Parts: sequence; structure tokens; C-alpha cells
Amino acid sequence: MRNKSFNIILTVLAVTLFLVIGCTGPTRVEMDHGTSFNLAKFNQIANPDAQNNMNPVTGLDGQAADRVMTRYLTDFEKPSLPPVYKLSFGGNSGQ
Repeated sequence: MRNKSFNIILTVLAVTLFLVIGCTGPTRVEMDHGTSFNLAKFNQIANPDAQNNMNPVTGLDGQAADRVMTRYLTDFEKPSLPPVYKLSFGGNSGQ
């Protein structure tokens, strides 16, 4: 009987010890929370000093830009379905 109670006490102490150790301070995951997001954000910035460049943007003139935008917007429209041809060979076509 004494051996059984000793095992129970030892088990309770071991569980308590694991619970106390598990609840101590922040984990490594908590300390690094947001690091991946911030690294990805900073790596995607191509030119961090772009706000200091006051030169005008050059490139397409107004008419070319209008054609590009019109073509871009019409690309999202559903294309018309191709015509369906019914071919019948010989015999009665069911008419």
C-alpha cells in the first residue's frame, strides 16, 4: 500500500513540475511574433527612398495609356461562345 501511495505522490509532483515549467515566460514563437511579416514587407519594398524623388513620372502619353487601359478592361469580359455546327451524314437527320 505504501508503494502505491508513493507512486501517486511522485506522479502528482511530476505533473506539477511539467505544468510549472510549461507556464514560464514567453516562448520563442511568442518572442518572434510578426518577424516573418515584417521581413516580407521590408523585402518587398523596391525603393524605400522613392518619396524623395520629385521628378515627374514619364512613360506613355495619354492616348497610348487610354488604349492600354481599354484593352485591359475588355480582357475581363466573357468572350462570345463559338458557333455550334451540326453535321449529319446520310439517312434521316431526325427532322
